[in-house]
Amino acid sequence: MISRYFFFLLVPIFMIPSCNQEKKAKRDDVETIKEEVMRIHDEAMAQMSTIKKLGTKLYGAQSFALYDQWPEELKKELGNILNQLGDAEKSMWNWMYAYKEPGEDKTKQEKIAYLESELEKVKIVHEKIFTSIERAQEFSKKHKIEYANQEK
Repeated sequence: MISRYFFFLLVPIFMIPSCNQEKKAKRDDVETIKEEVMRIHDEAMAQMSTIKKLGTKLYGAQSFALYDQWPEELKKELGNILNQLGDAEKSMWNWMYAYKEPGEDKTKQEKIAYLESELEKVKIVHEKIFTSIERAQEFSKKHKIEYANQEK
């Protein structure tokens, strides 16, 4: 009876190293990591025009006739959202400017270390972009901000 329980306890212990081996094998491939970096970059980059459009739309809200009647906290929120959109866009350009393909003079381990570092950085950029867009869209929808004059 005890040997049965012992067996069920040992099986998960032996499975953990094999799971880690599989994950490590995936992370040891330079091309796999580079593809992941580029996939995340491409997803985020595809949203750059959305950031521009939302920024333009929300920036234009400051010239609406009713803008002067907005409460200060609403104006401050709009300013924060515009800053967040600008920061997200700037983060993408900064990341792209700094990113360099690891050269052939680098070892496999150096390439992997660099690409894993870049993967973490581009994930942050990706998060900034999607978070800022979501926040701007919610604000725009909530306050019915469109390109049209807000005379009503």
